[in-house]
Amino acid sequence: MADILVVVPDRPYKYVIEAICQRSAELGIGEFTCTVHPDSRRDAGVRKYAHEIARRKRLFGAERERFALALFDFHGSGCNAGLAACEQAVELGLSRSTFANAAACICVDPEFEQWLLMDLPALSQALHVDQNMVSQLHTVGQRKYPADLEKQFAYMTWRLQSDGHDIPDLSNLLMSISFSNWLTDRGFTKLIMKLREWFPHEWVDASPNSSVLTQSTH
Repeated sequence: MADILVVVPDRPYKYVIEAICQRSAELGIGEFTCTVHPDSRRDAGVRKYAHEIARRKRLFGAERERFALALFDFHGSGCNAGLAACEQAVELGLSRSTFANAAACICVDPEFEQWLLMDLPALSQALHVDQNMVSQLHTVGQRKYPADLEKQFAYMTWRLQSDGHDIPDLSNLLMSISFSNWLTDRGFTKLIMKLREWFPHEWVDASPNSSVLTQSTH
């Protein structure tokens, strides 16, 4: 039986959860298992229907998860309220769908790619590409797509592949990249702290910047 049901808008977030699950000790989280459900309606679908998905899975699915988590981008979710109000509304829905207090919502502002782009040295190391090249491509991507982080990252990887670099797919990238600086982001910190609360590690310092979070695993 899986410990946690996670509703996400797409495969990138599925890979994030899987990477965190496999690297849980490094992140100061106890061992856990998860069922990840990508919703084809994307961010707005997770915001609106995560509670219905959780209820159906709990009542009619093969698993009986103990916890429920919704994870999506604020940008694209269609939420007209503030970030905290958006999360509270989703958490309330999950709580009412039989998960009571064992539910949480992480709304990433503005979108997932900010985690990848916020630490270019770590990204360069994981991509096995010179940091100056990654920084230059990031700058060009920002000029071309100033309001779209997804397109910025896609442009960067496309250019690197066009130049002959062997770029790992996102799933493998997330298994090797350092998460250290990601804890400066509100959404990632909330995600890790919630998982530490649900699945405590015997030796963890539960502060967001715990030294349990180490360098890249490769």
